[in-house]
Amino acid sequence: MKAVVKIDQLVFSWDGHLPCIQIPAFELSHAEALFIKGPSGSGKSTFLNLLGGVLMPSNGDVTVLGHRYDDLSSSALDRFRADHIGFIFQQFNLLPYLSVIENICLTCRFSARRRQRALAQFTTLELGAVDLLERLGLTDERLYKRSVIELSVGQQQRVSAARALLGAPEIIIADEPTSALDPKSREQFLDLLLSQCNEMGSALIFVSHDSSLQHHFHRILELSSHEDGGFSL
Repeated sequence: MKAVVKIDQLVFSWDGHLPCIQIPAFELSHAEALFIKGPSGSGKSTFLNLLGGVLMPSNGDVTVLGHRYDDLSSSALDRFRADHIGFIFQQFNLLPYLSVIENICLTCRFSARRRQRALAQFTTLELGAVDLLERLGLTDERLYKRSVIELSVGQQQRVSAARALLGAPEIIIADEPTSALDPKSREQFLDLLLSQCNEMGSALIFVSHDSSLQHHFHRILELSSHEDGGFSL
């Protein structure tokens, strides 16, 4: 099966300093659940930003869904990211002046492709948001029209996941989204997230320093250090 993500001879450094990440080769398959671990400061978030096209490599190629990032203009890359990649951030990055439902629907307001996918499955984006919230275990309808700042950390996490999943993007990138949760909540959330990615056929790239979570995933990779101070998979 053709890889959804392919990296070839990637090198990334900050401001021309020694490389902080060096990855000769990497591939991610369709619907694969990948766990990437490494200590704090090992470049996990930097690697995710390279995969998402937020950062560009100093050398080498990142190709996603057959599109080489270096071949895309800045605006084309923004559209590509919005259409094909869902992000779950460590701090969730929810907008406090929007309701729960409005936060979830936001990504489909920016992507016609994801909006079309969501509307092919649901009558409205709002119904799609509610469906995902229920599947992710947030079933109290009284919360849906409230500001996200009124929610607990665990509830905000589920809202962030639903936002990433709405419109069935081909790739979900999760940057330590469970770091603020207790062990029971972490396990429950991962089970729900993985089941939704599996149902939609989305590949999941999940980064964490917590190795106790890795048994959930198809494949485990570690960012390890080199003598020159950089890291590689």
